[in-house]
Amino acid sequence: MFAVLVLGTAFIGGFMPHTAFLATVTALLLGQVAFDISMAPLVVDHHHEALQEQHALFAARPASAPPAAARKRFDLDDVVRKGTPDELRRDLYFHFMQGSWGRVLGYFLALFVVSNGVFAALYLVDPGGVSGTSGSDFFEAFAFSVQTMSTIGYGTMAPVSDWAHSVSIVEAIFGLLGAAVSTGLVFAKASLPRNSVLFSDVMVITTFQGRPTLMLRVGNARASEIIEASIHLTAMVDEVSSEGHRLRKLYDLPLLRSTTPVFAVTWTVMHTIDEDSPLFGATADDVGDRVFSFIATLTGHDATYAQATHARKLYFPEDLRFGHRFVDVVETLPDGRIAVDYERFHDTVDDRSAPGTPHAPGSP
Repeated sequence: MFAVLVLGTAFIGGFMPHTAFLATVTALLLGQVAFDISMAPLVVDHHHEALQEQHALFAARPASAPPAAARKRFDLDDVVRKGTPDELRRDLYFHFMQGSWGRVLGYFLALFVVSNGVFAALYLVDPGGVSGTSGSDFFEAFAFSVQTMSTIGYGTMAPVSDWAHSVSIVEAIFGLLGAAVSTGLVFAKASLPRNSVLFSDVMVITTFQGRPTLMLRVGNARASEIIEASIHLTAMVDEVSSEGHRLRKLYDLPLLRSTTPVFAVTWTVMHTIDEDSPLFGATADDVGDRVFSFIATLTGHDATYAQATHARKLYFPEDLRFGHRFVDVVETLPDGRIAVDYERFHDTVDDRSAPGTPHAPGSP
C-alpha cells in the first residue's frame, strides 16, 4: 500500500513544492517502517539465546527433573511468534484495538495530512481547475482538499474543470469511507469494557481449617458489580513422558469456592493442598522444580457495561509466601457500610505460629 502511494507521489511531485514533496515521501516511508515494525513478529537474538540455554540445561539434567533455572519470568503477551504468515499477522483492526490511543490518533493524523497533500498535488495538475485559487499555490490546494475531504465547503473555492471535478469526487468517496472507518474504530475502542478486577501480587500458603491451603486474593476496585463471577486456578507443570517428550501440563486446582453470585468487594480464593495437589509436600526451595507458573482467570458479567468481562493473573513460584496470610482489609464502619483498604490489599503477615502451618525451610 505504501509503495503504491510512493509511486503515485513521484507522478504528482512535479506539481508540489520541493519541501512538501520531500515531507510527503518521508512521511510515507516512515509510516511503512513503523507499520512493518509494529506488525512483524518479534524476533530478538536474546530470545534465541535463551531458548538455546534452556535446551542445553534440559539436556544436562535428568529427564524427570526439568530445571528451575531454565525458567524465566514472562507474561503471555511476551510470547515470541516467529515466522507467522503475513495474512494472519497483518490485521489492522487488531493492531489498532490492541494499541494505545496515541498510536491510533497518530496514524489517523498522518494519513489525513498525507492524503490531503496527495490530493492537493492532484488539484495542481490543472492550474485553473479550482476557482478562487491562484492555481499554483500548494497551501491553497491543500486547504481546498481539506474542505472537500471533511465536507466543509465554505464556498470560496470550487472545482470548475472536468479534472478537478473528477479528483473531488474521488476525494469525497475517500473522505466518507475514512470517516466511517475511523468513527467505527474509535467507537469500538472506546466502548471496550475495562475490568476492575485486582489480583494480589503474591499467593500465600497457610493453614485453613487444619489443612495446608494455597490462597490468593482478588478485589473489585470499582462500584460496578460482577454478576455470576467464576474463577479458575491452574498450575502449569513441566513434565517428561516415559518416551522422553517434554511438555507443560495444565492441572486445574480444585477451589473451596469457584463461583459467586455477586462479586462486589473482595474474594479470597483457596485451594486445599492434599495428596492430589501438585503442591503436596512442596517447600519454598523445591516448589520451582515442581510448578512452572500458576494462571488465575476470572470471568463474569459486568453490571455497568452489560457485557462479559474477564481478567487474568500469572503467578510464579517466587510469588509464593510460605507461612503467611493476607491481612484483613475489610471492616464495617459505624454507620454499617463496608470499607475496603486497598492500600493494604497485597500485604501479608507471618502466620507460622498457627498450629499446623507449613514452614519454609530453615524457619523455626
